Amino acid sequence: MELMQDLAKIATEHSLPIQTHISENREEVKMIAGMYPQSKNYTDVYVQAGLLGDKTILAHGVYLSDLELEVIRTRGSGISHCPNSNFSLKSGILDVRKVMKAGVKLGLGTDFAGGHSPSMLDALRRGVTAANIYSFSPGFEPGEPLVTYRDLFRLATLGSAQVLGISDVVGNFEVGKQFDGINYNNNYYNSDNNNNNNYIYNYFLAVMYMYFLTVMGISDVVGNFEVGKQFDGINYNNNYYNSDNNNNNNNNNNDIYNYLLTVLGISDVVTTSDIPSTVRK
Repeated sequence: MELMQDLAKIATEHSLPIQTHISENREEVKMIAGMYPQSKNYTDVYVQAGLLGDKTILAHGVYLSDLELEVIRTRGSGISHCPNSNFSLKSGILDVRKVMKAGVKLGLGTDFAGGHSPSMLDALRRGVTAANIYSFSPGFEPGEPLVTYRDLFRLATLGSAQVLGISDVVGNFEVGKQFDGINYNNNYYNSDNNNNNNYIYNYFLAVMYMYFLTVMGISDVVGNFEVGKQFDGINYNNNYYNSDNNNNNNNNNNDIYNYLLTVLGISDVVTTSDIPSTVRK
């Protein structure tokens, strides 16, 4: 407790945000109750330590009671919903509707250390899945509205900005707020200059297409080095690229690349002549 109180003093003195975890899984809640018997509950531990304020971000919060949510709301703290980590560690499923009804600031997080992806898009997908699964739980009341992808999208944007205390700067499209976007020009890929600028990108697409042809749906034939599976290897000859016979082999390679570019629908934009000879070899 003394260490946490010292951290709270530092945070207050320098106006720093505080991020910690709370009620992530049942065993953790039991452990905290045993470590701090003088506290009313898990949330009260942070209250007594002075760590629960309007700059506090609490990850998970799966097993928070109504009383704890009310304390968190009045203190101005926020919760970061981390569905990927909750699934990966079998922690539980947050009742998002319950937190939203309590008026607590709620955002979406990844908790990458406990999950397997730092992507917010993955967090959105996992959040929708978590909400759907929770709708089958005994605690879900019939007729109660489901948490939708719209709700999760808000948590990932404005909700997270509110939890971080920067919703006056980012989070939605209100006039005056910052915004990172992509200026997409649909005519760019039809321009005469595209051949020179994008052959590497289009070649990458061709290589990726070959990769997916190899691994998707044919794992019983290829995919690893198990005995009996097919394997395409490279017999590397250091003198190959200096040989007079290289031109004949290059012609065969060109046929393959032309086929891939046609399948990808970019043969009108890129030809094998746009791919450096060192790459085609």
